[in-house]
Amino acid sequence: MAGGLYLQVTPSGGKHCRWRYEIEGKEKTYTIGSYPDVRLPEAQSERDEARKVLQAGRDPAKEKKLLKTISKVDPTQTFIETARDWFAQRKDLWTERHAADVWRSLERDVLTSNRCETSATGYPRSVICATASRLNSSLKLGFPINASCPHF
Repeated sequence: MAGGLYLQVTPSGGKHCRWRYEIEGKEKTYTIGSYPDVRLPEAQSERDEARKVLQAGRDPAKEKKLLKTISKVDPTQTFIETARDWFAQRKDLWTERHAADVWRSLERDVLTSNRCETSATGYPRSVICATASRLNSSLKLGFPINASCPHF
């Protein structure tokens, strides 16, 4: 296969279409799907779409993962319910103090908005970007800033 596209065969016999690319000086792998579910023309098409994302300065593997996560969000669930679920899933991974800091930051920077009863998927990109930027700064998370988002 060409253009970084290849078929990886695992010891157990699984065949997976992958695309090798480089971003910020690091080699990465984008998984397209398993053969025979994904044929060569489909793999090439998805690689081409991923290449467009890369050319826009974004990591295609991270974007694919984000889109998959977003597709799992219940559109009837409010933003505050989503925030509570997210926090409950992660708080055991943190120290008690850090968990308290995260929740305080959510309350201060996000949950005080009147829009918290809005559907989690009903927020415009500008609101999500601005909120993520405030959280990134206040929690000193150090996430890379996405150049495609004008609010960062």
